[in-house]
Amino acid sequence: MNERGWIISFDAVLALMVMLVLFVGISFYVSGIKHESLESIRLQEFTFDVLSVLEKSGKIEEAVKGNDATELKRFIEKTQSQYCLSLELYSSDDMSNAVISVNKSDCGGKYSELVSVKRSFLVKENSDLNFYLAKAKAWVKEE
Repeated sequence: MNERGWIISFDAVLALMVMLVLFVGISFYVSGIKHESLESIRLQEFTFDVLSVLEKSGKIEEAVKGNDATELKRFIEKTQSQYCLSLELYSSDDMSNAVISVNKSDCGGKYSELVSVKRSFLVKENSDLNFYLAKAKAWVKEE
């Protein structure tokens, strides 16, 4: 009976050691995961929303067809004041040179974090459908 109690105690200590090793390993792994800040997520959602609204309202298509960025500029200027925004539209014919480029005024080039979002869209010109890419960059305004 005395030997039996010793074996059960040894088994319990061994189980505790295994649990401790697992706990340390899991906590080490979890501490290495980097979580994005809430502001970063808001900035990314803001950028996605701007592109979605511009495309679904038809402002991007109108700008490409008329080669006029006035409405895009007007929309960008009305966005939240704490965010800076740069919008570039590229044709599938030449993805290295923007067809239209618009920047929010009063935004410097300084930023601690930059979010870049791309969205593709089609523009019907005459009887052809042409592929375009909208690239929006956003950052928090630093003063």
